[in-house]
Amino acid sequence: MADLILGSTTAISETGGTVTLPGITFPTGFIIGALTAVNTTAQVSSAGSSASPTWVNGVSIVYTPQSGTNILLLVDAWTGTNGYASYAMNRVIKTPAGGSTSVLRGASNSNYAQNQVSSPGDAWQIEFTGGAIWDVHGANGSTAITYVFQFARQNSGTDVVLGRTFNDPTSATGGSAETRISILEIK
Repeated sequence: MADLILGSTTAISETGGTVTLPGITFPTGFIIGALTAVNTTAQVSSAGSSASPTWVNGVSIVYTPQSGTNILLLVDAWTGTNGYASYAMNRVIKTPAGGSTSVLRGASNSNYAQNQVSSPGDAWQIEFTGGAIWDVHGANGSTAITYVFQFARQNSGTDVVLGRTFNDPTSATGGSAETRISILEIK
């Protein structure tokens, strides 16, 4: 640990990469924390339907935000199907430690985000299903929140794949594109 004494009462300290600045007030819009989780494997949703989705966790991240901040989630995800003109469903959920799960963007059993994968002559097309999501979390500075990007199939008989490369010739195997979820904590 290193300390830098300013005057007689203020100390800036560093421990394990964390800098403590007592008495400093950061301006609105200042990024005070960041974290990224990456999944590099292809995953498949091969059960369920829009009436009864079987949600598959694509990538998740756990973060403990400070009190009085907001979270900007950045999701980089690509889904595809094994059928022409078929649909994939997706959503982002959050669960505070000891709390209830809520949907930030996307889907419930009766109201879901979907993307149609439809490319003439190419039943293996993939579509970008990520984006940016603003979360006013209301956490108290000591509660961890788990954020998860999930996907599911809409129609029985049509598999949905996450993280498959564009030219993967099968619905479940081959190389995979990275699926990411990043957090920016903003004061």
